[in-house]
Amino acid sequence: TFTQGVLLASAPLPINNTIVLSGNAPEVLAGSNITINGNVNMSGAGAGNVSVNNTTTITGQVTGPHSFALIGTPEIASTTAGLTTTYLGNGNLILTGINTYTIGTTISAGTLTLSGANGSLTATTAVTVNAGGTLVLDNTAANNNARVVAAAPITLNGGSLTIKGNATAALTQSLGALTVAAGNSIIASQNNGANVSMTFASIARSAGGLLNVTTSGQSSAATLGSAGNQVLFTGAANANSILKGVTTTDATTFGANATGFNLATYVAASGVQAFGTGGAAGTYTTLPLTGGSATTNYIATTSTALTGAVAANAVLIVGDAVNIST
Repeated sequence: TFTQGVLLASAPLPINNTIVLSGNAPEVLAGSNITINGNVNMSGAGAGNVSVNNTTTITGQVTGPHSFALIGTPEIASTTAGLTTTYLGNGNLILTGINTYTIGTTISAGTLTLSGANGSLTATTAVTVNAGGTLVLDNTAANNNARVVAAAPITLNGGSLTIKGNATAALTQSLGALTVAAGNSIIASQNNGANVSMTFASIARSAGGLLNVTTSGQSSAATLGSAGNQVLFTGAANANSILKGVTTTDATTFGANATGFNLATYVAASGVQAFGTGGAAGTYTTLPLTGGSATTNYIATTSTALTGAVAANAVLIVGDAVNIST
């Protein structure tokens, strides 16, 4: 039973027993990699708060009527030499079993990875990923189309969600309603040989919430919106061809922009993709010196001195040294 303290492994440590997490106080996992082959049961008052500072793998199930949280609050522990060590919770917790705990999941530091054929959260009521935290749905070894129960809403508070596709088997992942809360959040969709598609039940954005959808880390050249890499939001709507608050980073290039970074547009049949490539993805207009239109999307690739007010729906500025002045 863990109630509070540090489990410091001096060498790779397998644990074949059932572990009980009890109470609100954080349990710190540190040192060499730890593999827990038994179940982890959460009991008693409070959440299952864990600070992971290594790579810990749980092959059994995490169970109990409690929420589960990876925390980043600095935990200071004394060593046998009379010194102190500060643990920041920036490790990786890998779950390869079917986890049935029945309240929320919060990732405030480090990485929570669901992997293998069975790694999943089948009963969590909500998932929140805060700044500094990452949720990885890893299908590189085996596909699982239900890593997170589709009824659970997902909130990104400046956190990251990564979906890793398989080399040979196409992946179709259905996820709950997405809220992009305040902060700079990331969704990384990785085609590693076979097609990847993820569909969220809906998307909502809070004030100050920004989302970059990227293909960073993938082994293929599939661009967002192609058959090989699709991120879809049920009911998503553009404003004058722009999906507000969302940007893309992939291999998309066109004449005025070869950086791979673009404003996003949404096409119902193929999802989020870079704006500006023509056709359904629309085109930019060069930023005028004055006038403009509140329904037009502009691009600036050189420094521009405006001579008057310019109305615009959106403006993409390309280049580190490009300045817009009046």
